[in-house]
Amino acid sequence: MDHRFSTASFPAMGLWGFSSAFLLQGAWFRWGFESFLIRSIFGSLFLICVGGRLAIPPYQRTFMSLSVARLLGCMQSWNLVTSRTAACELHIRLDKDPAAVVGEMLAANAIPILVGLLTHGPTGMVTDRVITFLLYIAHSSEAACRAIRHAGAIEPLLDILRWLCDNPNSRAQLLENGTSLLMLIVRTPQPLQQALPIAHVLVALINTADQPVSVLCPALLALSILTQFSREAIVQVVSGVYRRTLSLMTHENRMVGVSAIRIARCLIQGSIHVSLAMVSEHMADMCLLLLSDDPLVAIEASTTVNAIVAEGAYGGIQAVIEGGVVPVLVQRLAAGDADDETRAEMAFAFHEIAANGRQAQAEYGVECGCVGPLCSMLASYHLQAARIALMSVGAVLGVGVNKQIIEGLPENPYCALVEQAGGVAALQQLLTHGMPELALLSRMILDIHSLAAAAAPHNFPEHVAGLPDTDEVATNVSDDLSEPEE
Repeated sequence: MDHRFSTASFPAMGLWGFSSAFLLQGAWFRWGFESFLIRSIFGSLFLICVGGRLAIPPYQRTFMSLSVARLLGCMQSWNLVTSRTAACELHIRLDKDPAAVVGEMLAANAIPILVGLLTHGPTGMVTDRVITFLLYIAHSSEAACRAIRHAGAIEPLLDILRWLCDNPNSRAQLLENGTSLLMLIVRTPQPLQQALPIAHVLVALINTADQPVSVLCPALLALSILTQFSREAIVQVVSGVYRRTLSLMTHENRMVGVSAIRIARCLIQGSIHVSLAMVSEHMADMCLLLLSDDPLVAIEASTTVNAIVAEGAYGGIQAVIEGGVVPVLVQRLAAGDADDETRAEMAFAFHEIAANGRQAQAEYGVECGCVGPLCSMLASYHLQAARIALMSVGAVLGVGVNKQIIEGLPENPYCALVEQAGGVAALQQLLTHGMPELALLSRMILDIHSLAAAAAPHNFPEHVAGLPDTDEVATNVSDDLSEPEE
């Protein structure tokens, strides 16, 4: 869109149109009415276009010939017409060729100039365009984002966003661009004195009712980034938006939902006693997210479940169990439609439940049918997935040892489950053809839980080259089978 035309152009264009009709009025008698009408229309359009170009005021045509550096200098003028006309011309050029003009702006050292203009606040003559220009520059590279931040853009930008929060629905485009710019320039760790005010502003933006997605999305993205870098320092500030964040996890906009999940996870890791009760209210949403066909949503949900289980200890595990998440994890693992990284995250939840949960909690995980999917994962070519599956199977067998002793059973009841699910054959395969680390874990599991006898004798090696003997390897099976205390 050409921003040069003003209302001053319309009288001139009208004059040209009137003149064209006057000059052609005699043609009606010569060519007839229809021919006159067609010629008049085309003639008028041509003259209006040419006249509109000529109708651009002379001072605007002067700015069209200025370099980017000169335009930036004119934007600093206290003359309203000069600064706004220069900003308008620069905006036109950016719309036409963003990459080239951004390069010229960087060469002209535009960032300090634009940040200086940003300090004029939301009522500045060219504040809207200044933020737009900085947004163009920030999108160009990470180095440009760092330069904008080092030039001192955060404080005046926060002042503008605070004013916009206090004056909602006043300048929607400025709010959208300002929030997007803030999101781009906080992508690296911030000092505490800057992180706290940034968090306060972002919380205010997110808590605003009926906030459009164009503002909500960058605000949540920025807050999710901030919580990852400065979780301990700002957890109390961000907790003020926690309930609102949880309600956004299933938002129709993909990045809004993903950012909300990340914030929820960071707060769980930072202050489980504050957030666990609220998380429990949204376990149904978590189940839906785990079943999502979107790989990013599924893995973020799986990682969040792991955070609940790991950070919440027995309370977190119980919240996951009561929320119906465990059967959903089994269902998704058994389906095999998730990628290896997502399946590894889901399997890790069973490892945490079996290794760190109470005996009853661990047995519930086995009763839900986790053994079959975990044994299937032993054959995965994804190293992390195979490793976590091995750890989980070992933890499940450890739970079986406790069950055997507590109930006085003749043998570990979970050994049969592992064998029936093809786990013994998979462990033997890893022992003979897997990587040394996986081979060691496989050998430990087979020997510790007396599963070696189930393997084919002619295929089972007595010793794996490069690995220590079993007697030299310490086991994690504890003689103390009492219930862990709170």
